[in-house]
Amino acid sequence: MEKSSLPIHPRPPYHRGSQSGLSRFVLLPVSLLILTLTACGPQAVKDDLPGTTFPEVALATEKKIMGDIAGAAEATLQYAAQQQPGVAEHYRLQAIELLLQARMTERASKLLAETDPEQLDLDSDRTLLASLQAELALLNGNIALARKLLDSLDKSAELPNGRLGILRAKIYEQEGHRIEAARQRILTAPAITDEQQSQENQRHIWAALNGLTSDAVALLRTEPAPDPFSGWIELILISKTSGLDRSRLEENLQRWRSSYPGHDADSYIVPQLLSLTEQILEQPRHIAILLPMSGKLQEVGHAVRDGLLAARFQYPATDIKLSFYDSSDSTTAGQTYQLAQQSGADLIIGPLQKTAIAELTRFDSLPVPVLALNTLGNTSPVPDQLYQFGLPPEDEAAQVARHAIEEGMQRAVILTPSSNWGIRIRDAFSQHFTELGGEMLGARQYRPEDSDYSSAIRHIMKLDQSRARHRSLERLLGKALQFEPRRRADVDMVFIAAFPRQARLITPQMKFHYAGDLPIYSTSHVYNGTPDPSADSDMNGIRFATTPWSLRLQDQELRSHMTVLWPNRMERYSRFFALGIDTYRLAMNLNNMRNQPEFFLAGVTGKLTMDSQGYIKRQISWAHFLNGKAIPLAPQYGPATQNDTQTGLQTETEPALLQE
Repeated sequence: MEKSSLPIHPRPPYHRGSQSGLSRFVLLPVSLLILTLTACGPQAVKDDLPGTTFPEVALATEKKIMGDIAGAAEATLQYAAQQQPGVAEHYRLQAIELLLQARMTERASKLLAETDPEQLDLDSDRTLLASLQAELALLNGNIALARKLLDSLDKSAELPNGRLGILRAKIYEQEGHRIEAARQRILTAPAITDEQQSQENQRHIWAALNGLTSDAVALLRTEPAPDPFSGWIELILISKTSGLDRSRLEENLQRWRSSYPGHDADSYIVPQLLSLTEQILEQPRHIAILLPMSGKLQEVGHAVRDGLLAARFQYPATDIKLSFYDSSDSTTAGQTYQLAQQSGADLIIGPLQKTAIAELTRFDSLPVPVLALNTLGNTSPVPDQLYQFGLPPEDEAAQVARHAIEEGMQRAVILTPSSNWGIRIRDAFSQHFTELGGEMLGARQYRPEDSDYSSAIRHIMKLDQSRARHRSLERLLGKALQFEPRRRADVDMVFIAAFPRQARLITPQMKFHYAGDLPIYSTSHVYNGTPDPSADSDMNGIRFATTPWSLRLQDQELRSHMTVLWPNRMERYSRFFALGIDTYRLAMNLNNMRNQPEFFLAGVTGKLTMDSQGYIKRQISWAHFLNGKAIPLAPQYGPATQNDTQTGLQTETEPALLQE
């Protein structure tokens, strides 16, 4: 059988004092090994020493080619064990690299700890050791150590395929600095020679930048062509503005190629964009919309309807028929569904109430798919073609818990209103916080209609116990003592569920009760979406979930237009307008989301993705109050979290209505 001879990349000879004999060895790094192959399989590889073969090296390469990374690592370790000091360490590092690829972190950690840097002959091996230690630190969540290890290297140090640059980008990504990560990956791209790694690098760049709002992307375009970073920015804007119009996309790409000849993205991302327009699956032609048009939820229903219509007139396709049905009576949801089906609808949006959605779960199957505007929870069994999209506060509370843990918070206390809405948020936060390793130290409810929350704050801060100890000591000593209450010292953070009126009162009262130094986290409900620095200065420091809509970072023109048309409803029900906007955009892409797991929408309520059960999820972003203004804590990616724009007049009774 004919053999295809491929090049072998040896480890360079190196002389070091008494170990000059090492120069006689020509070694084969596993990460670069390319064997002499036959059609029947791999053959043993020979080194430059006559009559010597390396079956372990051949086995390692075979396993790597077959995708058995762990097996390749073990074969490499066997080969390393047969080598002299220095050479052995070189191959041990190659094996550790493979173990990390296989996510066998415990074994990799043990081997790294056993590796003696003094036994490493080559500068490149010492650089590789530091990079492997940094990668392990990242896998263990120790970002500070990873950065320290990379910073300790000489600035001119580098490894094949831009390894160090990619590691620096991963540090930025774990820190949440995605723009910086994208810049680092773009700088590193010319050093990546492996095609698969180059494509992976481009996917990371695209994911980081494509999640930004159009306005945010435009602000990043600072350097003229052919600057590589600006080329990526231009490509993102082309993607966002061309939509599904292939002819428009091709025209814009032709101009882009003229401005950025030979750009890295032209090799992989551009073909993917063109391919996507060919893969767009069939969209609905007749949508039936089930919303409460009368009764106590009619204002909410009208806001969702108007958001749907606003998005519809923005969308390129104008021949889609919309039919509206009043679903105020949730007990007739099944009948309304059948009416919509008989009318020829090929997609049904709604209903809004949970009880109405539960009615639909009684069907064995749903011939016409349903995009429900509320959620029953991931644990509730639902028929096929029932998709759930809503603004559940539980989802947001769970993500706040994760964010707090990621920021190092371990022990929390909770303040929530004495309502069903408050209980749901409290339970969701507590469950996820403890599941992630946090500890709940206490929870207290407050009456949202009150203005003085001192009793609840004193309880969770254990100030009453401090005062009781003071009184007991005075009785024991028989004299008055100077006293300043001390709050508990074992708590890291406070989580509050509140609307703007309550949050503006809670924060100053926390300070009054000696807890002003504790970080306060909250859901998006603390911000009404209308800038009011004077009133909101009382909330300075609160970290909260947010959306592009509430921070006015996306669709500003559309929002302004809707505010002119419906000023009162936009102030009170803005988040439901946003729900309507994203619902229509989801409807246009439902088949794509179902059939392409990587597909996402940069919505006004968050970054929207679909899980395997048809549940629409959103990625949360963060902001905090500074000088009374809501300021993003990190770049806002199109999707953030639940949209939220209540005013101080609104209480948590409105979300409670949606439980019906």
